Amino acid sequence: MTGKRQTRFFDIYITKILKNIDNKAEIFRNTREQLNQLLQIIVAKIVEIVYKLMENQSKNTINWKTIENSVNIFLKGELRQNSNDIAKNVVDNNFTLIVPFHLLEKWLRRENYKISKKSILYLTAVTEYLLGEILDLAFTYTQHQKRLRITTSDIEKSLREDIEFQPMLLRHNIYFTNGCNIPTTLHGKKNGKYTKSIQTIKKLQQEKNQLLLPNSQFKLFVREMFGQKISDDVYKYLQYYFEQFLDDVFRKSHEIIKYNNRNKLSSQDIELYCKLKNINFTKPSPENIQSDVPISVHFDSDEQRLNNFISNVPIEIESTA
Repeated sequence: MTGKRQTRFFDIYITKILKNIDNKAEIFRNTREQLNQLLQIIVAKIVEIVYKLMENQSKNTINWKTIENSVNIFLKGELRQNSNDIAKNVVDNNFTLIVPFHLLEKWLRRENYKISKKSILYLTAVTEYLLGEILDLAFTYTQHQKRLRITTSDIEKSLREDIEFQPMLLRHNIYFTNGCNIPTTLHGKKNGKYTKSIQTIKKLQQEKNQLLLPNSQFKLFVREMFGQKISDDVYKYLQYYFEQFLDDVFRKSHEIIKYNNRNKLSSQDIELYCKLKNINFTKPSPENIQSDVPISVHFDSDEQRLNNFISNVPIEIESTA
């Protein structure tokens, strides 16, 4: 007896749309999976707004106008205008889309509402347009790097540099795993080649584990915090998110110390950043820490100093055997 068929949603259609952009373009499997998850998040957010709008209406049918209002709430700027224009054109002229209608129909039929065919077509057109825009931005960035295969970092950097996608990612707290982990200030070269420490970091991030913190120590930390069993996948995504969060804190705190013409990072800098971002910051008491000396962080091209820093960081990579 065969098992239940696994639904991959937009996974197989990402490559088809990418080939329409450029026949030579390629995308990594892990990148395609994360882009698939991003589209599911976007569709889920739009459908969530649809349900909230339907609560205040006496009608029991979701029409294309409700989808349009939800898209107007979720998207901003030219991205909202273009998606609505294309979706209306598709609805009026019944254009053939690459993404099938039944995928979006599954999302809309999660509540006891009647659904018009135009509403499904409208949401499908918006989703395909957003997917095409994301791939177009990512492939343009990839071409500037003189490559043809899109990575996760290409998608994250291109979206975070876009004035319309960036607010959407920040507003809904969306992060990519194995995205931008190395600050651009560390991308130094010496005699046309990367320094040894930078090569070490890049090599570690290309490993299958793709994490810099010791895996066993992080699991122990999470177990002590939650006190219950957690699956390995949850550990992985928690660690990805944790490293991305720390990377963002140190990046922004570094901007603070640069503005003050200093090269030492103190707890006051971290506290200031947390206040600006509305993050709860609890300063540790003196008895809970070994030393109150501020951490010295230098962002320069001194190879020996960077090598000493890297050599003192315990790094554990899981075996791929």
